[in-house]
Amino acid sequence: MKLDDWCVERPSDRCTRHLNAEACKADKACYGLPYRGESLVACQFDERGFGLNCPTVGCTSTPPRRTQ
Repeated sequence: MKLDDWCVERPSDRCTRHLNAEACKADKACYGLPYRGESLVACQFDERGFGLNCPTVGCTSTPPRRTQ
């Protein structure tokens, strides 16, 4: 709900052991969970789901969905 919250999507997911975006990003098997709350600007994300101008709020082994 808040910009600095850290979500644990599924406790059985090995990537949820990472406690911050930096540790998650360092693990090439993991992807970022994007912030989905309100923002003054449109959020942009890299190919692994890490926010470029919005926070990453969790870590998962599930790749982000591609939008076209």
